[in-house]
Amino acid sequence: MKRSLLLQGSEMWQGEEIEFAVPVAFKHSLPEVVKNFPLLKDGWEFLQNGSRCYLDAGSIPGQRDLLEVSTPECRNAYELACYDRAAEILASNAFKKAGIPCYKIGTTKNILGYDTRGLHESYNTNIDWHEIIDFLAIREILFGSGGYVENNFVISPRAPFICEIYAENALKKPMVLNNGRDYGGKRLQLACSDENRLSITVFLRNSITSLVIEAIEENKLETKVIENPLLAIKYLTYERSNWKVRTKHGEKDAIKFIEDSYLEPLKDLSLGKREKEAVKLSLELCENLKNRDYEKAARKCEWALKNFLFEENIEELFEFEEGIKDRNKKDAINNQYCAITDELFEEIESMFAVKPIEEEDIKSALYEPPANSRGILRKRIAEIAKERIEKMGWDFIIIDGRYKHIPLKDYTDAEAFILTDH
Repeated sequence: MKRSLLLQGSEMWQGEEIEFAVPVAFKHSLPEVVKNFPLLKDGWEFLQNGSRCYLDAGSIPGQRDLLEVSTPECRNAYELACYDRAAEILASNAFKKAGIPCYKIGTTKNILGYDTRGLHESYNTNIDWHEIIDFLAIREILFGSGGYVENNFVISPRAPFICEIYAENALKKPMVLNNGRDYGGKRLQLACSDENRLSITVFLRNSITSLVIEAIEENKLETKVIENPLLAIKYLTYERSNWKVRTKHGEKDAIKFIEDSYLEPLKDLSLGKREKEAVKLSLELCENLKNRDYEKAARKCEWALKNFLFEENIEELFEFEEGIKDRNKKDAINNQYCAITDELFEEIESMFAVKPIEEEDIKSALYEPPANSRGILRKRIAEIAKERIEKMGWDFIIIDGRYKHIPLKDYTDAEAFILTDH
């Protein structure tokens, strides 16, 4: 299916890794769940649509008790939002077939405390990680998923558990993670992202982050302004209005800081149709939040949607059994919202939120890699030479005993690629 609209605007290769949560009692069944995904070949990690599904180390040291889906390399935020939703659908189908509940949720509580689940974004850029830390510290105001920590509503369930600004190990829970995966250049990997379900929030998050990176590349933004980004990201998540941030220029209103320091300067970039819409919607969201109009903000902001539904209107909109405590009601309805094997989220999204992606694009993303990507090449090589492949990675393939690097370019002739030396 041709999806030419995906190329409206600038190109920035990007992807994300989604960690899915399951109840402890079902973790031993995860290897069987992986088999329910549309794999390129039995026993492989790559899927028909260019994504990758695998088990990773989670809450139990030394054990791969975490199911993770990585999207294929996407050219822009719209495409990423399509493959994010496709990952949810594929995971939902796989877990339903196994009869196991599954959640796209940032934090879960057990007898030992909180267990966190991450969503890591990756971008193809050569900017220094120091330059984007300020933006990461405050973007949760617009793109947080909302949730509960110690019975408190927070705009970003991930933020309270971030321990470092930068680290080479994800277990240290940093804002930025060092990783050498080839995106055709230096890989910037962000480890402070929430497990957003709303497609509009995913689209806006990746659109604005991509544009901020582009603006930094073109020296259009002032960086390293916030005095303590690690403290800021933790403080802001517990507020729902009157956000303040301390900068080297003094204390600032955080919403106005986002507008003046990021969103307004982005207008000076060469923007495509979808990028202009992302900036416009983000500025509208800022106005909604300044006016505390959470009902309007809920159309494009996930934490605002949850605040409107679960904090302000829970009794009017949902039914519960008698005797359930209020705090338990909120946890229960938030968990049901985050369950990809439950239909509540789809009902809520269709009723309240802007939906920025087309259904036909989601259907295509379920089984086809992004056009003109190396995901297409990996799939074509597998189709014509499946039995000759010894190993396949994101950016390499070992075939007939030869290691071949796959650059991030448009390769349409798989047979020619196999025959050439790389």
